[in-house]
Amino acid sequence: MTIDILPFYKKGIENDFQSDYDLAILIDVYRATSSIICAAHKGAKEIYAVKTLEEMFAEKERNPSCILCGERNALKPDGFDFGNSPLELLNTDLKDKTVLISTSNGTRTLTAFSQKSRRFIAASFLNLSETVNFIKRYNYRKIILLCAGSWEKFSLEDYLCACLILSQFSGELQEKDDEKRLQISTGRFYEATPDELLQALQNTDHALRLKKIGKFDDVEFITSSISQFREVPEISFKKAD
Repeated sequence: MTIDILPFYKKGIENDFQSDYDLAILIDVYRATSSIICAAHKGAKEIYAVKTLEEMFAEKERNPSCILCGERNALKPDGFDFGNSPLELLNTDLKDKTVLISTSNGTRTLTAFSQKSRRFIAASFLNLSETVNFIKRYNYRKIILLCAGSWEKFSLEDYLCACLILSQFSGELQEKDDEKRLQISTGRFYEATPDELLQALQNTDHALRLKKIGKFDDVEFITSSISQFREVPEISFKKAD
């Protein structure tokens, strides 16, 4: 079994990775993948990642019943149905709806890696345990964990989530170099010290930025709901013609 971790997305870095992963897992904890999980929890039938606002609006013209979600600079773009808040989506009935999502970091990472894997799912702390169960259930053997980061910079919350997933498979990994050993040790440490994990998550750079713009309730929700969701949403891709 091989599991690669992309610590954060940087333009062009996708060229450094192979193109035959069995499974790619997007991790954009604050807030894109948590929003996707909540959309699935509320009944969304399909969830698509869309790179640009123009493509989002073009799809809305073709399919007026689809739901546009996302953000630019953490704020809902004009014309979108919802922003990128998991709490907002958790209070919305999305039964049988097609949801399109476009965000500053998460969907940019996804679309860059769209040719690298046969299947894409969303993970965050909300569905952490179920993501591990999903990997075991379907016996995926070659996986990449895509930490979106924040504007081509490292985001601790994404990396910790990836390390916690990776550490559950330490005994099955074919190769362990120093980087993998550190990732496994990090995951094991925070699994064993939930109070330290909570403290770390609520004080990341991204969490503090969200606090400044009045979005910290999403952070509190995510950190108080670790492994409380069973949904492991699949993400597809949609582009305007």
